[in-house]
Amino acid sequence: MKLLMTLVIAAFAVTAQAQTLTTTVGDKKYDTYGLASGAELKVDSTTSALKPVSHGIRKKKVFALVPVKVYYAELLAAKPEALVKSDDGILSSLKAAGPVQLRLTMLRDLPAKKISDSFVDALKANDVAVDEGDMKTVLGHISTMSEFKQGEIFSIVGSTSGDKGFLYLQKPSGEMITVAGSAKLPEQMFSIWFGKPVDDKLADLKKELLK
Repeated sequence: MKLLMTLVIAAFAVTAQAQTLTTTVGDKKYDTYGLASGAELKVDSTTSALKPVSHGIRKKKVFALVPVKVYYAELLAAKPEALVKSDDGILSSLKAAGPVQLRLTMLRDLPAKKISDSFVDALKANDVAVDEGDMKTVLGHISTMSEFKQGEIFSIVGSTSGDKGFLYLQKPSGEMITVAGSAKLPEQMFSIWFGKPVDDKLADLKKELLK
């Protein structure tokens, strides 16, 4: 029994260390926040170097009037040259450019549930099912992260391998959560930013990220 427990603990440790995301912050800044000069994703024995592509600010109107800053978004990709920077081409090009990372620096204190709810609205606008399957799992993980504090960073990395898609969620603490699903999962998740914008301020961010 003790041997079995030891093996289970060892297996869990290997799984917990199987995926790591390390982001390097360079000299460039937005306000007081350092911007990424690169990142490294390790999945088991495979390492992918991610390079900065673009960045922009997510704003949202309060009471449909006053726009407030929500987070600063940075896009990184293993193969930036594979990205098709057009309204219709960007989503389908993510697979070839991947792994792809969106690094979100929070510009205000927000409950994680509020971020999750905003993602739900954007996913529904892009006809992505949110009440079942892999996406329900992803949103569940995000909504249970309690609260995002101003200055904290939440990263989402998407990649595909054969007929499988993977999302790696990195909490502000650095802890990684992995969700595996269909090859469409990363594209569905990134439709929040690169699909049909749910509001005009998200449309503005999409334009910035496509530069």
